[in-house]
Amino acid sequence: MVSPVGITDPTPVFSWEYGDAGDAAQTAYHVIVASSKENLDAQVGDVWDSGVVESSEKSAVFEGDALASRSVYHWRVRVRNAEGVWSEAW
Repeated sequence: MVSPVGITDPTPVFSWEYGDAGDAAQTAYHVIVASSKENLDAQVGDVWDSGVVESSEKSAVFEGDALASRSVYHWRVRVRNAEGVWSEAW
């Protein structure tokens, strides 16, 4: 979903699309979930931080504490390609 109003799944799945101009494969990702836009902009995953995950998967299952009802969360992902270059998603 894009900008969902409510989520009933306590373990949502975050997914993204990946494309590399040089056709280099994705080799890792890093997802952060923040309680505010300010924390997200500061790269602080105060709700959940996946850490660097060595994987070509383009999705990640939320593994943080239960999300609060009627709350807004912000998330970002960055990916690393086969050449070791991280995206500039954050």
